[in-house]
Amino acid sequence: MSTNGDSVIVPSGNPGLANYPHGRLAPATQARTLYVSGTACRRPDGTFAGVKDNGDGTVSFDIREQTLATLHNIEATIKHASGDRSGLESIIDATVFLPNIHAHYVGMNAVWNEFYPDAERAPARTVIGVKELPSPKMIVEIKCIALVTVEN
Repeated sequence: MSTNGDSVIVPSGNPGLANYPHGRLAPATQARTLYVSGTACRRPDGTFAGVKDNGDGTVSFDIREQTLATLHNIEATIKHASGDRSGLESIIDATVFLPNIHAHYVGMNAVWNEFYPDAERAPARTVIGVKELPSPKMIVEIKCIALVTVEN
């Protein structure tokens, strides 16, 4: 069993189900449930990772850099809540919001798979295309639930 419980992966013989966790069974532990608010790539100084000013009045966005920064921000929240006892491995469920799912899904998913290369340990995940996010500089936002180890 992984620290985020047991994966529920329906055998690949079922049409329509891809090879990822379709669910997670939370472990029977003394862990606490942490609900992480929608998190993006915003830095402490108010700037956003993965946003480049092109110098001609336009900006470009890097979905990989934004996804990486977003996951690091989530990890900081989990580590803070658990006193550094838990990290991204404790996420049991995540929802990813993308305003341009067709353009950004592949890049987001590539970074996600770097963090979770083993489907048996990856959180359950839903990706939703949305009209917009709170800032036009955000092209990905993730909210999640984690089971964290805390001091009693």
